[in-house]
Formats: sequence, C-alpha cells, structure tokens
Amino acid sequence: MLVPHRGEVEIIQLWVNLPAKLKMVQPNYQGFQKEAIPTFTDQDGHVKVNVMAGQYKGFTGPIQSLTGVSAYTIELVKGGKVHFEEKSDRNVLLYQLNGQSNVNGTQTGDATMLVFDQDGESVHIEALTDGLLLLVSGNPIDEPMKSWGPYVMNTQTEIMEAMRDYQMGKMGILID
Repeated sequence: MLVPHRGEVEIIQLWVNLPAKLKMVQPNYQGFQKEAIPTFTDQDGHVKVNVMAGQYKGFTGPIQSLTGVSAYTIELVKGGKVHFEEKSDRNVLLYQLNGQSNVNGTQTGDATMLVFDQDGESVHIEALTDGLLLLVSGNPIDEPMKSWGPYVMNTQTEIMEAMRDYQMGKMGILID
C-alpha cells in the first residue's frame, strides 16, 4: 500500500518590473531545480549562497535578466557571516524568511524585509540563529508606476489596456 507523504512546500515567486520600453516583450518564465543553481559555500560550511541571478564570488546564476537584476538565497548557520558588495545606485532588498540575523547593525527575524537606502555599498549579514534569506538588487527604473492586482504598468490607461488584452486571450491560454 502506498502511503501519501505530506509536507510543506515553500515557493518564492518574483515578478520584476520592467522599464516602459520593455513592458511588451514576450513573457519569459524561468524555473530551475536546485541542482541547476550554483552555490558558493564558505570554508566552514556556515554560509551557502545560491546564485540565482547575477554573480557572486565567481559563480553566475542561470536566470537571464533583461535589466541586470541579481538574486540570491542565503542559507546561514548560527555565527555564519557573509558580505555583499552592491553599487550605491542600485535598489537592494533583503528578506529574512526564517531565523534571525544582524544586517548592517539591524536585527531581523522571521518574515522581515529590509529595503536599503542608496547610500552604501555593502551588506553585512551575521546569523544570530540558523536562517534563510533572500537578497535581490537591481537598477532603479525611475519611471511612474501604476499597479492593480498582477498588473504593473506606467499609467492607469495601460493597466486598463492590459486587463482588456488578458480578457481577450492575448496573453496566452492555459491548457488543461
């Protein structure tokens, strides 16, 4: 007899805003299994950086970004320390999924997000407990942004046009 195995699945899905000139490019879903994502591991095994997009310590992520977004998940063992250099003109956010860390002097905990000002170039993380974090950075778009549900455009008119296109099937059709 086969006994079903039940467990939790945690998925993080990122939607990246694009500048107006790229908003109508063909959508491109990129899904990867863990084995396809390069991982940097420090000497003592307290830090693992999974490089999904961008580069870190000689590892290049498989996700192709139209705008140069970098994205990493960081697995830390208590006491582990990691450092990221970011250009001061990039938007940077860090999301602590679980655990506790000290990030540039600020303590984080489960489900905590930090958004960094564009006034520094370093992100220093020290694990206070075992934990998992997501670090994402990208160049600012500096354009107006309007959103409604899953739609992100530059004007309310463009939102209405996108909704109409969706209702007319112009964004693709799901097949059972």
